[in-house]
Amino acid sequence: MWSPGKIHRTARTGLTSIPTRQVGVTVNNKILYICFALLAVSIPSVAERHRKDVQEIPFHLYRNHLIVATGKLGPLADRNLLIDTGANPTIIDESLAYELGLKPTGGRPGAITTVAGVAQIYYATLATFDLGPIHRDSIAVAVANFSLINAQTGLRIDAIVGLDAIEPTNFQIDYLSRKIQFGTIHMPSRTIHMVPNKTFVVVAAQLNGDVKRLV
Repeated sequence: MWSPGKIHRTARTGLTSIPTRQVGVTVNNKILYICFALLAVSIPSVAERHRKDVQEIPFHLYRNHLIVATGKLGPLADRNLLIDTGANPTIIDESLAYELGLKPTGGRPGAITTVAGVAQIYYATLATFDLGPIHRDSIAVAVANFSLINAQTGLRIDAIVGLDAIEPTNFQIDYLSRKIQFGTIHMPSRTIHMVPNKTFVVVAAQLNGDVKRLV
C-alpha cells in the first residue's frame, strides 16, 4: 500500500517528485523517477489553471469612480458602457435606442436614480448585449436621455450597465490595473459579505454605532 509522504523538488531536474522509499512497490528506481517526473510535467499548476479560467477587459476610470468599458449593444460594437452595480435595470441612451429601433414595451414610464442623478425612462428589449465574455439575449432595459450624463463626464455614454446584465457571472473590478476580471476569482484577505438582495449590491455597515444598509 502506498503511504503519502512529503513532496519535494529534486536537485537534478527541479521537478516535483515523491521519494521512492515511501512507495511500497518493487520497481526500478530509475523507472519510478521518470514516471513521477512525467506526471509532474503534465499537471498544470494552480496559477496556470486560474489564468485560463479568468478573462479580463480594460476600463477607463473617470473622476476616480466612473468605470467605463467597451462593449457591444445589438449589432453596434465599441460602445461606451458605464458600469454601475447599483443600477437595475441596465439603461440605454435614447439616441442609441432610436438608432437600434427599440420600441417601448410593457411597464409604465417613470424615473430611475443612477450615478448621474435621476432620469426619466421607458422600457424596451435589447436584442443582444456583450461585455467581455458575457453575452445576453433579449435583455430588458430602460431607455433614458443621457445628455446630462454626457455633459458631466465629457464623453459619450451609450449605456449604464447594471447588475442585471452582469449576474450571475463572477467578476472583480481591479482599480489598480484598470481591469475587470471575469471567472474564477481569488477572494482577497479582507472582504465584506453582501446582504441578500435580488436587485442591488447591498452591504451592512455601522454609522455612528447604528447598522445601516449601503447600496
